[in-house]
Amino acid sequence: MKTQKPKLEYIPNVNFQIVGISSSEKDYKLAFGLVRVFGMDFYLLPEIEVQREQPQAMSLFDNVANAEPNKYSVYGNAIDSFRKSDLMLISNRHNGICLIDELNKFDYLFIVRDYSSFGLERAMTALRSIDCISGAYLLPFENIKSKKSIYDLWDSLQNRQ
Repeated sequence: MKTQKPKLEYIPNVNFQIVGISSSEKDYKLAFGLVRVFGMDFYLLPEIEVQREQPQAMSLFDNVANAEPNKYSVYGNAIDSFRKSDLMLISNRHNGICLIDELNKFDYLFIVRDYSSFGLERAMTALRSIDCISGAYLLPFENIKSKKSIYDLWDSLQNRQ
Protein backbone atom coordinates (compact mmCIF):
# COMPACT_ATOMS: atom_id res chain seq x y z
CA MET A 1 0.00 0.00 0.00
CA LYS A 2 1.36 3.35 -1.06
CA THR A 3 1.48 6.07 1.56
CA GLN A 4 1.08 9.72 0.77
CA LYS A 5 3.33 12.34 2.25
CA PRO A 6 1.54 15.39 3.52
CA LYS A 7 2.50 18.67 1.87
CA LEU A 8 3.02 21.60 4.14
CA GLU A 9 2.67 25.07 2.73
CA TYR A 10 4.21 28.00 4.51
CA ILE A 11 1.85 30.95 4.54
CA PRO A 12 3.29 33.87 6.50
CA ASN A 13 1.15 36.40 8.28
CA VAL A 14 0.13 38.98 5.68
CA ASN A 15 -0.08 42.36 7.35
CA PHE A 16 0.19 44.56 4.28
CA GLN A 17 -1.60 45.44 1.05
CA ILE A 18 -0.01 45.87 -2.38
CA VAL A 19 -0.95 48.61 -4.82
CA GLY A 20 0.27 48.28 -8.41
CA ILE A 21 1.33 51.61 -9.94
CA SER A 22 1.69 52.45 -13.62
CA SER A 23 3.94 55.42 -14.26
CA SER A 24 6.56 56.37 -16.82
CA GLU A 25 8.34 58.59 -14.28
CA LYS A 26 11.76 57.75 -12.82
CA ASP A 27 11.71 56.32 -9.31
CA TYR A 28 13.28 59.34 -7.59
CA LYS A 29 10.78 61.73 -9.21
CA LEU A 30 7.89 59.50 -8.19
CA ALA A 31 9.27 59.39 -4.63
CA PHE A 32 9.37 63.20 -4.64
CA GLY A 33 5.70 63.20 -5.68
CA LEU A 34 4.97 60.90 -2.75
CA VAL A 35 6.68 63.36 -0.39
CA ARG A 36 4.41 66.17 -1.58
CA VAL A 37 1.17 64.18 -1.45
CA PHE A 38 1.72 62.16 1.72
CA GLY A 39 3.38 65.00 3.66
CA MET A 40 6.20 62.76 4.89
CA ASP A 41 9.71 62.05 3.72
CA PHE A 42 10.54 58.99 1.63
CA TYR A 43 14.12 57.76 1.83
CA LEU A 44 16.10 55.65 -0.62
CA LEU A 45 16.73 52.34 1.15
CA PRO A 46 19.18 49.60 0.09
CA GLU A 47 18.10 48.19 -3.26
CA ILE A 48 16.96 44.66 -3.93
CA GLU A 49 19.43 42.60 -5.98
CA VAL A 50 18.15 39.56 -7.86
CA GLN A 51 20.52 37.23 -9.67
CA ARG A 52 18.67 35.49 -12.49
CA GLU A 53 19.62 31.98 -13.53
CA GLN A 54 21.54 31.77 -16.79
CA PRO A 55 20.53 29.32 -19.51
CA GLN A 56 22.79 26.29 -19.98
CA ALA A 57 23.73 27.19 -23.54
CA MET A 58 24.16 30.81 -24.55
CA SER A 59 24.03 31.96 -28.12
CA LEU A 60 25.70 34.94 -29.77
CA PHE A 61 22.44 36.89 -29.57
CA ASP A 62 21.78 36.44 -25.85
CA ASN A 63 21.87 39.61 -23.80
CA VAL A 64 25.10 39.78 -21.79
CA ALA A 65 23.48 42.28 -19.39
CA ASN A 66 21.52 39.40 -17.84
CA ALA A 67 24.77 38.09 -16.35
CA GLU A 68 24.83 40.89 -13.78
CA PRO A 69 22.22 41.08 -11.02
CA ASN A 70 19.12 43.18 -11.54
CA LYS A 71 18.75 45.98 -9.00
CA TYR A 72 15.35 47.29 -7.93
CA SER A 73 15.09 50.53 -5.98
CA VAL A 74 13.17 50.78 -2.70
CA TYR A 75 11.90 53.91 -0.97
CA GLY A 76 10.42 53.91 2.52
CA ASN A 77 9.16 56.46 4.99
CA ALA A 78 11.64 55.42 7.72
CA ILE A 79 15.28 56.34 7.19
CA ASP A 80 16.91 53.46 9.04
CA SER A 81 15.20 50.22 8.01
CA PHE A 82 12.54 48.38 6.07
CA ARG A 83 10.89 47.12 9.23
CA LYS A 84 9.98 50.59 10.48
CA SER A 85 8.59 51.78 7.13
CA ASP A 86 4.84 51.41 6.90
CA LEU A 87 4.73 52.82 3.35
CA MET A 88 7.17 51.54 0.69
CA LEU A 89 7.66 52.14 -3.02
CA ILE A 90 9.44 49.30 -4.86
CA SER A 91 10.51 49.42 -8.49
CA ASN A 92 9.15 46.45 -10.42
CA ARG A 93 11.37 46.84 -13.52
CA HIS A 94 15.08 46.88 -14.24
CA ASN A 95 16.41 46.56 -17.78
CA GLY A 96 13.01 45.30 -18.89
CA ILE A 97 12.97 42.45 -16.35
CA CYS A 98 10.23 42.44 -13.72
CA LEU A 99 10.85 41.77 -10.04
CA ILE A 100 7.56 39.85 -9.86
CA ASP A 101 6.76 38.37 -13.27
CA GLU A 102 3.03 38.04 -12.70
CA LEU A 103 2.74 41.79 -12.03
CA ASN A 104 4.50 42.80 -15.25
CA LYS A 105 1.84 45.38 -16.11
CA PHE A 106 2.97 47.59 -13.21
CA ASP A 107 6.08 49.72 -13.05
CA TYR A 108 6.06 50.07 -9.27
CA LEU A 109 4.64 48.27 -6.24
CA PHE A 110 3.46 50.37 -3.32
CA ILE A 111 3.16 48.56 0.01
CA VAL A 112 0.86 49.80 2.76
CA ARG A 113 1.08 48.00 6.09
CA ASP A 114 -2.21 47.27 7.85
CA TYR A 115 -1.15 49.18 10.96
CA SER A 116 -0.18 52.27 8.95
CA SER A 117 -1.61 55.47 10.39
CA PHE A 118 -2.26 56.66 6.85
CA GLY A 119 -4.71 53.90 5.89
CA LEU A 120 -5.24 52.12 2.58
CA GLU A 121 -8.15 54.26 1.34
CA ARG A 122 -6.31 57.52 1.99
CA ALA A 123 -3.18 56.07 0.38
CA MET A 124 -5.11 55.06 -2.77
CA THR A 125 -6.68 58.53 -3.02
CA ALA A 126 -3.29 60.20 -2.55
CA LEU A 127 -1.61 57.98 -5.16
CA ARG A 128 -4.32 58.64 -7.73
CA SER A 129 -3.96 62.39 -7.21
CA ILE A 130 -0.30 62.40 -8.37
CA ASP A 131 -0.07 63.66 -11.96
CA CYS A 132 2.70 61.31 -13.09
CA ILE A 133 0.77 58.18 -12.02
CA SER A 134 -1.45 56.88 -14.81
CA GLY A 135 -3.00 54.14 -12.67
CA ALA A 136 -3.00 52.81 -9.10
CA TYR A 137 -4.77 49.49 -8.49
CA LEU A 138 -5.22 47.46 -5.32
CA LEU A 139 -3.96 43.89 -5.82
CA PRO A 140 -5.94 41.50 -3.57
CA PHE A 141 -3.94 38.47 -2.42
CA GLU A 142 -6.71 36.10 -3.48
CA ASN A 143 -6.16 37.10 -7.13
CA ILE A 144 -2.35 36.79 -7.11
CA LYS A 145 -1.26 33.38 -8.36
CA SER A 146 2.42 33.64 -7.45
CA LYS A 147 1.96 34.27 -3.74
CA LYS A 148 5.29 32.62 -3.02
CA SER A 149 7.20 35.36 -4.86
CA ILE A 150 5.35 38.01 -2.82
CA TYR A 151 6.13 36.15 0.42
CA ASP A 152 9.79 35.77 -0.59
CA LEU A 153 10.00 39.48 -1.37
CA TRP A 154 8.39 40.37 1.95
CA ASP A 155 10.66 38.01 3.93
CA SER A 156 13.76 39.42 2.22
CA LEU A 157 12.67 42.98 3.07
CA GLN A 158 11.97 42.10 6.70
CA ASN A 159 15.27 40.31 7.19
CA ARG A 160 17.38 43.22 5.92
CA GLN A 161 18.86 45.93 8.10
